[in-house]
Amino acid sequence: MTRLQCAYQLAESMDFDLCGIECSVYIEFKTRNLDYDRLNNAWKEVYKRHPALRGRIVEDGYIEYVDFNGFEDIILINKNDDAKKICQEMIKRENSNMAVLLAYKEARKVKKMYFSMNIILADPLSFQIILEDLSNYYIKGKFETEINDEKINEYFDIVWKTSRQEKKKDRQYWKEKITDYGICYKIPACFRKNYTKEYESHKAYLDKESYASLLKCSKKYGVSLEMVLLSIFALAVKEEVKEEKIVINYPLFEREKSYEDCVGDFSKNLLAGLDLRNLTSFKSLVLKVFNQIKEYKSHLSLDGLEVMTLYNSYLLDDNYKEALVFSPSIKKDLISKDFLEQIGDIVEISSKTPDVALDAQTYKIKDTLFFIWVVPKNWFNKGQIEKMFKKYMSLCEKYANENQWEKGEDFKAKELKGELA
Repeated sequence: MTRLQCAYQLAESMDFDLCGIECSVYIEFKTRNLDYDRLNNAWKEVYKRHPALRGRIVEDGYIEYVDFNGFEDIILINKNDDAKKICQEMIKRENSNMAVLLAYKEARKVKKMYFSMNIILADPLSFQIILEDLSNYYIKGKFETEINDEKINEYFDIVWKTSRQEKKKDRQYWKEKITDYGICYKIPACFRKNYTKEYESHKAYLDKESYASLLKCSKKYGVSLEMVLLSIFALAVKEEVKEEKIVINYPLFEREKSYEDCVGDFSKNLLAGLDLRNLTSFKSLVLKVFNQIKEYKSHLSLDGLEVMTLYNSYLLDDNYKEALVFSPSIKKDLISKDFLEQIGDIVEISSKTPDVALDAQTYKIKDTLFFIWVVPKNWFNKGQIEKMFKKYMSLCEKYANENQWEKGEDFKAKELKGELA
């Protein structure tokens, strides 16, 4: 298990309140009159292919894989059943089930399909791999690539066997670095203690022209599209919190080629302190963020969870400090074009992470970007996140125009006052 997985496991075993939910993703599809038997067979093959779908966490912190657990078949439901609620119950950790596929069918044709996955054992790229494999096997009767199950175990062995000397060196680096960090998003204790199982989300697609322009700009300046989007997010947060030094939890979903088709948690958590002072243009912001992240990535032997612990110890006050999560998973399409053309189209997607104030997710779909921000209800002032989300979308559209990259209207000195909420 990774350190973050261990943290969730420990929290659950000690009955910490995690808002009563699992780390999960839920996707609903309107399907194209699929053959049920053929789809069920494809799901069985996907289940066999990826051990993580049959994984369960045992008491000593290891992951145990079982041959079958009763969920290798598609679960049929009625038209009026609450598919999301059924999925949420079925993927609970105590049920030893990491993923489930539900379907509603008429005669032998599947009309709707519901996929859900507990992502404590897998990163966002994993459920994209699962759905791509499902469509490949349904359409072609085979998978595109071969995978080696042992690769997953090799990866986690490497993660845990990081040298003590390297960790000691990086711990000292982060201890010094966080003294110059800014603030996390501050939530008053009265809000933060108001735990809820209810979440709300804000969703939007970026128009295809803006997406293509942002991609073109990122290539021109030698940075990834993720860095451009992170810079825009930082700018939106800066305007809301009225601070020029902010902290963002930035998960990294980069994989080595040997693991690119495996299901598992290959992510690394980076607690990024971003210094937005002394900027003259959006171009200067992007390049500064790029260089800051590049430096941080060379000190990842100490996990972001451990860095967050150091940070919280350093900044002691009466408020809860929340590092907002910015999580772009755009290395590949959320749903492949073959899937969309022959399997079905997305009706709804939602992803939840317990004890996270804001999970700002980004996916690539249909030749553009899909943004979804998920927040617990009652943790923020009314309209606060909606306002920031609208600002973020307007900035994405604005900086899709390359002519705006050199202008400095968003970087003129402004009076900074007050705290969030």
